[in-house]
Amino acid sequence: WNVMIAGFSQEHDSENAVKIFEWMQREEFVPDEVTWTSILSCHSQCRKLEDVIKYFDAMRVSGNAASGEALAVFFSVCAELGAFDTAE
Repeated sequence: WNVMIAGFSQEHDSENAVKIFEWMQREEFVPDEVTWTSILSCHSQCRKLEDVIKYFDAMRVSGNAASGEALAVFFSVCAELGAFDTAE
């Protein structure tokens, strides 16, 4: 699952990354730190701030603590897009 999501992320294909992410959950696989970082990275690379925020919040609600990499992705896209209030 993680490899497929990361592959779509490298291709800047957030639509298919999300499809795999949702399929994974329907199959009762639980996203781990790598999964969350990959889906955040994908949306960051596509410059989709709203989706980064959505998945970052979902990660936190799911009980997963934000890894250093996930935080770096989150703050990086906020900085790139000038969303400094969001980063706070």
